[in-house]
Amino acid sequence: MAPVDIVLLDGFRRSDYPKMEVVPSGQDQALLAPNDPMVLAVTSKGRVTAPVPRVPRCDIGALGHFVMAHAMAGGAQPD
Repeated sequence: MAPVDIVLLDGFRRSDYPKMEVVPSGQDQALLAPNDPMVLAVTSKGRVTAPVPRVPRCDIGALGHFVMAHAMAGGAQPD
């Protein structure tokens, strides 16, 4: 994939890559986050109980910031 720095994929929920779980409105399925250590956060429109941070789906800036922070070496915060 060179020369890219970040690749965002849709799907691959059972992969061993770091991921953000997208929780659709009205979802009645169990979250992956409690049993998948590669889920770094969840994003949803409403409140979700999960063992990882929740990033609101409507906050594009926060979503981008989260992705960049975890894409950088050591999870450093971007400027």
